[in-house]
Amino acid sequence: MQKHSSRPQNPLIANAFYKSGFIESWGRGIDKIKEEFTHAGLQVPTFENMCGGMMVTMFRKTFKEIGTLNGTLNGTLNGTLNEPLNEPLNEPLNEPLNEPLKLSEIERSIINIFIENPVITREELSEKMKVSIRTIQRALDELKKKKLIMRVGSKKSGKWLVDKKGTEA
Repeated sequence: MQKHSSRPQNPLIANAFYKSGFIESWGRGIDKIKEEFTHAGLQVPTFENMCGGMMVTMFRKTFKEIGTLNGTLNGTLNGTLNEPLNEPLNEPLNEPLNEPLKLSEIERSIINIFIENPVITREELSEKMKVSIRTIQRALDELKKKKLIMRVGSKKSGKWLVDKKGTEA
């Protein structure tokens, strides 16, 4: 900024700020603002004398610039901080999910029958597989517990849904 007179627009307010410690000395404000912007890594604002007043233009970063900076910082920080914390937690949780499902022969047969005939009843399953209704019920309970099958609708007119994991088992 070119040389200018250091004359406050309102001497009463300027004097109050000076006495309360907000102003150190006359004529250093613009230089201090520029120093702080530079120190913070921001673009220095422009100052223009216009019509007996001062126009200050401050620049801001675009969303794209902020996003790039945040993405870089967050990725680095999260990777560094989270990796040692997540590894001991993820291992015991993921291993059972990644292992193949262990199904009994009866459970596999029930899933295959449900895929062919989703409206079959327990009694019909028992007859078809030549096992007791209680054995069918235990196998159904186990398949529900593993979230491989689900019954929808009423007892009379409902049907069995097989989860995608069940078809891969």
